Amino acid sequence: MVPQNRSAILVGKLITALGILVVAAALWVIHGRYVIFKFWPTVDAQVTKSVVSGPIRMERGDRVYYTRIEFQFLAAGKQYTASARDKSDDRNGAQMVANTYSAGTHHTIRYNPANPNDIRFDVVNMFETPVAVGIFGVAMLVVGLRWLVRCRRKRLPA
Repeated sequence: MVPQNRSAILVGKLITALGILVVAAALWVIHGRYVIFKFWPTVDAQVTKSVVSGPIRMERGDRVYYTRIEFQFLAAGKQYTASARDKSDDRNGAQMVANTYSAGTHHTIRYNPANPNDIRFDVVNMFETPVAVGIFGVAMLVVGLRWLVRCRRKRLPA
């Protein structure tokens, strides 16, 4: 029997392992966001302030803009003011969020019953990124497994 190409097998194993890690991380994030979606109560909140800041230069040289939105709402009979922020790669995207959540508008938000100052305002889009990352992880997993199957088929009989 001809020895298999060990480096090719190692590459296949590495791609497969990375795929598994990426899928696991995405599932972990999705689970955390599902808990928020499922167990945090919703409440109607009024926007009191919406401000775009940036550009902020990140370590890698990327420019990032933040939209900080302040909400006022009633939870368990108490008035709360809490803020959350959204990140965007360009000023137009940040400004669109600020316009959508302009002062005086009302939106449904979710709040942490253990800490009502911990809020989430963009519940619809909270699963987009982890699902996309999970799909990428599945693709890596498939590529890695196909690579390993091809390495195994290249074995020649004695």
